[in-house]
Amino acid sequence: MASFPVTVYRWDDSGAPQITDGLASEYLNVLHKCLVEGYGSKLPLGWTRPFHNATSHISVYRNNTNAGGSGSCVRFSREGANSPFGIIRTTYAVDMTAINTYVKRGFTQGFSTLSGVSSGYEPIKWIMVGTVTAFYFFAADVFAQKVQQQNANGVGFFAGDIFSTIPNDIGRFIAGGSASGDNTLGNNWFDHIHYTLYSAAIPTPSANVFRIYSADNHNSSAFYGLYPGLPCLGNGPSSGESYLANAPLSTQLSAPVLLVRPNELPGNSTTKDRLGIPITNSTITPYLRGVMPGMKIALYTGYRDQNWGHVAVIDGVDHLIVPQTTTGGSNVVIELGSWHDPFN
Repeated sequence: MASFPVTVYRWDDSGAPQITDGLASEYLNVLHKCLVEGYGSKLPLGWTRPFHNATSHISVYRNNTNAGGSGSCVRFSREGANSPFGIIRTTYAVDMTAINTYVKRGFTQGFSTLSGVSSGYEPIKWIMVGTVTAFYFFAADVFAQKVQQQNANGVGFFAGDIFSTIPNDIGRFIAGGSASGDNTLGNNWFDHIHYTLYSAAIPTPSANVFRIYSADNHNSSAFYGLYPGLPCLGNGPSSGESYLANAPLSTQLSAPVLLVRPNELPGNSTTKDRLGIPITNSTITPYLRGVMPGMKIALYTGYRDQNWGHVAVIDGVDHLIVPQTTTGGSNVVIELGSWHDPFN
């Protein structure tokens, strides 16, 4: 089983780059320090930046092919002015040959650099959890100090290679996490990856979150959604019910987050891939494309009143508690030791 050691970067690290005014340039600087340059005693993840335009605030990053990455790309670009009220767009592609030239473009989504309705609510308390091939990025404003974010428009997205069920899957690189689909400006709390999972009720996975191209490098693609491997048993109220405030009282059970074809039930599906093979047996656009690296769904919610950035020990391993974008506790966690590919 292939393993990828995880590095955690935080706004409160010694020497960490800071977001003070919520400018697009500040967020792009944080991403660059974590992915390429490093800061303080923290080494970077080992990604490269093949294309960059400092004036327009556009940066393209590629993961590490020498360490098992696909070599695919994610592009970050400013939408509008470089201001605290802006949007940063994320676009992923199987490859890029220039700063504006995509090869097999996926969805374009984005996130807001303003968390609330006025200056002072910028999501500046950021955390990146990542490896040489993939990362998660989160940010919360200074008033959203707990795991419970209470509808603050925080930042939460993924970029990089999934753990694919298909060996050498050409299309395994994705970015984003909003259930709103393509061309999402990401200026709402429900564009956060946590809310996408929270709203993905059993048995129907979230709708078209990602466009993923055929594993055999064909130009065809299929839509995929995020599917929690365990049911969401409710997030609970915003106050009271002390069992939601801290770690759940019951023994935790966790499961991976799956990427599956939306609105399909494998036992009933008659959908076929472009070769005429049922998607349950497809090796190019299968029903189950893979799992999200390091991300898990816990059976029980909790940690509501813990500080943002709280790390909990689950099954003897440290996990970051992903913030609950609405009210109540969270049952979405990210492993902080190593991410293990169950298919390789």
